[in-house]
Amino acid sequence: MQGENWVKKLIKILAQEASLLRLFLILLDEEREAIISRDLERLSKINKEKESLASKLEELERERIVIMENLSSSQQLASRKLTLNSLSKQVEKPYVFELNNHRSEILSLVDKLKRANQRNKSLILSSLEFVQGALTLLQSLSSSKPIYQRDAKMKKGFVGGRMVSGRL
Repeated sequence: MQGENWVKKLIKILAQEASLLRLFLILLDEEREAIISRDLERLSKINKEKESLASKLEELERERIVIMENLSSSQQLASRKLTLNSLSKQVEKPYVFELNNHRSEILSLVDKLKRANQRNKSLILSSLEFVQGALTLLQSLSSSKPIYQRDAKMKKGFVGGRMVSGRL
């Protein structure tokens, strides 16, 4: 009977983890929109929300590990060998479907999260390359090398534009 209580607790935690992962996926989509629109304020807010979700997920994961250790001792298995898949083969019928369903959903969500995170990383790197290119262009437009003036004399240290006149 004690093992059954642990399985119920595990199912509850897996459902909470799946729910938080779905929220994380929504945040990554919002992050993509903020990156595209260059909304730094929104990006900052999203990062704080992601940190909060990550800490909640971390807490749930610690609880899940404790439950898995308790289940492994009640099943007389090494805790590292006990997986959701192997556990679903050892529990009573009513719990098999729920465990397998949560396992599949979590695996799918993690895969989607990895892809969304990679997509956002690519967008950020592209934006960074654009900014670096713009800075390089702006730096190349000004010259601190000696320049010939109208009176045919060279003036050292003068910073002037190569494409645009420095005079108004």
